[in-house]
Amino acid sequence: MSSMEAEETLKVLCDEIDADFVKDIVQKYIESYQETIVIIKESLAQQNKQELASKAHFMISSSAYVGGNTLGQLFRELEEMAKADDLSKASEKIAEIEAEYQEIKKVLDKYC
Repeated sequence: MSSMEAEETLKVLCDEIDADFVKDIVQKYIESYQETIVIIKESLAQQNKQELASKAHFMISSSAYVGGNTLGQLFRELEEMAKADDLSKASEKIAEIEAEYQEIKKVLDKYC
């Protein structure tokens, strides 16, 4: 489960780096996610596949950095849909992303 991965990743970062630095990273990730998911939804509504793919790609590594590997994989799948010019299941994928984010956010909130 991705929330366990996030918990482990953030604990290691706190131990190896600095808890305040990790707090800053987590806050920036949350802000970035919130801004980016809005743009992704707007891009889908406008059928702007290039923007959707770009924003999904941006979130892949960002999610992995805070231990959200499953979330990053979901963003990768969304990016691939956009690049393949097939957004027929993009709404469902975005719903999966949002559900996974809610699980990860429970862990992230502990570090804010």
